[in-house]
Amino acid sequence: MPNIISVHPLVSQAGPHEVSPGDPFAEARVIAFSAEGRIAAGSCGPASGTSDSTRYPHHELIIVKGGKLILDDGIRVVTMIEGSVAVIPQGISVVWSADALAQWDFMSFAGEADPAATETGIVAFDLDAPRPPSASPSAELLISDKPQCQNRRWYADPSGEWTAGVWSSTPYHRRPMNYVYYEMMHMLAGSVEIGNGSEQETIWGPGETCLLPKGASLAWNSREDVLKIYGTWRPS
Repeated sequence: MPNIISVHPLVSQAGPHEVSPGDPFAEARVIAFSAEGRIAAGSCGPASGTSDSTRYPHHELIIVKGGKLILDDGIRVVTMIEGSVAVIPQGISVVWSADALAQWDFMSFAGEADPAATETGIVAFDLDAPRPPSASPSAELLISDKPQCQNRRWYADPSGEWTAGVWSSTPYHRRPMNYVYYEMMHMLAGSVEIGNGSEQETIWGPGETCLLPKGASLAWNSREDVLKIYGTWRPS
């Protein structure tokens, strides 16, 4: 398995690709990665059409790349355009419509329905909201000075294993670490080199999305401030 997986594979097959039984967007999905029968990541669209109310079959992080996607959970109507980010919790009822240009990157997680979400509905990210300070990499891993990191977790599934949010950091360089979790990362600002710490470095910049799989050993080198969307599954 590659250490880093783009959610936009150079050669991809159009749908249908159902990530969960009853997947409302199966016809438009391209799946770049899936694991353990629980998570999938890839791209979706164009997804033109409308739907009746459907009970959403999985948790899904959506990062809109173009067009317009409108989601109605009975509590509010969420209109998503390029740059919009949201999580649809598993188990809530959703009516959707999309124009002919609607496309997004996604990470889905098949877990348990979130009872609280029937009251709170879709979680739309406010990318300008303050982010509290968060832990930095351990001193044993750091090659550079200690960075200042911030994290705002916008969603966690009922088990607490799958989370999604916004993370930022000042520049830093660390040695390879062994990933004990899966992470989808979408860069909003800045760029980072990720690889095995030697000749196999890949640069990821604004607008790009990748999947870092469990079991990979990856180094990180950012020479500027970075801001990213993340979806992370830490299997118990």
